[in-house]
Amino acid sequence: MGKAKTQPVKLRWRLLVLLAAFLAVGAAWLHRDLAAKAEIVDEPYGQPSRSFGRGGDKSITRALMQLGSAHEEAYSVGQAVLRKLGKDWKGPFVVVAGPEGFHHVTAFRGKRRAIVGRGSAGVLLAPVEERLVHAKGEVRGGVPVSLVGAGMPPDTMHEFVDLFRWSIDLVADAQDGDTFQAIWTERVALNKPIGWRLEGAVYESALTGRISAMRWDAGFFDRRGRSVKRTYLKAPVRYRWISSGFGKFRSSPLGWPMRRHKGTDFAAEMGTPIVAVADGRVSFAGWKGEYGHLVVVTHEGQRETFYGHLGRFGPGVRRGVPVVQGQVLGYVGVTGNATGPHLHFELRKSGATEDFRAARLPSRPAALATRPIKFKARWKELFGS
Repeated sequence: MGKAKTQPVKLRWRLLVLLAAFLAVGAAWLHRDLAAKAEIVDEPYGQPSRSFGRGGDKSITRALMQLGSAHEEAYSVGQAVLRKLGKDWKGPFVVVAGPEGFHHVTAFRGKRRAIVGRGSAGVLLAPVEERLVHAKGEVRGGVPVSLVGAGMPPDTMHEFVDLFRWSIDLVADAQDGDTFQAIWTERVALNKPIGWRLEGAVYESALTGRISAMRWDAGFFDRRGRSVKRTYLKAPVRYRWISSGFGKFRSSPLGWPMRRHKGTDFAAEMGTPIVAVADGRVSFAGWKGEYGHLVVVTHEGQRETFYGHLGRFGPGVRRGVPVVQGQVLGYVGVTGNATGPHLHFELRKSGATEDFRAARLPSRPAALATRPIKFKARWKELFGS
């Protein structure tokens, strides 16, 4: 009798489980469908950009050029303001611009106000056209010279190198025979290029395999929609070469006995900015014997990074302050026992030194790309697959 009663109960539980599973699948499907429809809808233009400034017509010209105007257009707007407010005008102004160019400039002189728009007398409009440019090449004699040889403008070349600073050290690890691809937007007005913006990049080597990234959400993301930014940078400074590697036994021309090198020396020009390789907190900032001017930053996982021989400290760098990855800690100098301008860099874990270039460090992506459907479409547009 009892056994007969339990069967309907079991059946009801199974039906409830099936119903819950059905509802869960339906909710997930509905969420994906709504997300897809939301992405398909054309997005409106972003909010206009505003730039506030003070000065004469030259200040207005600079502000407009920073927001994307050609020099001729920006200059004509500045001259139009002077005609309205006087040649000696040097006052506050507001520039409003959108994706299609500047909307208007409002300038003030006491209680007087002048507004110069796109249709104002004397304004020379210079419509900006954009086109995608693709370049491919093979590394020969170093990455920067190879990028220049492939026709990349300097602005995008520096951005290309910085883009990969979380995944590969393009100074020490690049080899002849590595291949690269770059895609950038060229902005043209009055038949002259007025600006460039890197859109996508690929680097392929035997050391790393294929690394690719695309501009999205004010950053760069890989094919799977993960930010290229990771927990640690591959180097703390833009350097020329590694003058002394980790673990090398050496004697100092200053008279120090031969001993094992506990860090990595990055040779760089005097005054080159030195940045934090990861988020952390300054535990020491001051003079430390043979290190000279030294900054020590503590990180998660009982790790510390040491930055020695600094010429001077970065703004606001002192003991106890938090720092973020990429923040300037100081500048290359020749302090302590340094015999030439370089950064002495150390990585320690639980007090023991490690080879920074060989250490297994956390590598979490900083963010995921939004709007995955549009992301994939843009990726296919740039890379073809």
